[in-house]
Amino acid sequence: MAADPRSLLDAVRVGPAILFLGQRLLSEYGLTDHFLAGVSAKLGRPHEAGYTGLPEDWSKWPAGALPGFLQGISTRVAIPEGLSVLATAPWNAVMTTSVL
Repeated sequence: MAADPRSLLDAVRVGPAILFLGQRLLSEYGLTDHFLAGVSAKLGRPHEAGYTGLPEDWSKWPAGALPGFLQGISTRVAIPEGLSVLATAPWNAVMTTSVL
């Protein structure tokens, strides 16, 4: 039995509202994970390798430099319109395995 979309909206309005996002979110919008592509290019690793091995590559960076490096790439990734709309909702929490 399909849920009534209005009941979902009512539930989000009264909360708590939790958004679950996965690692493949950005690739669903454009077939390319632009964050992964940027990180891979900067680290000189093949994009096709995916997220496997990234923590090992990141461990070679000075601890203080890594957050700025990742933030710099993240801020250059265009946010899909659908995700921009989701971001306007008053979420109580966002659970993600995706780095946005």
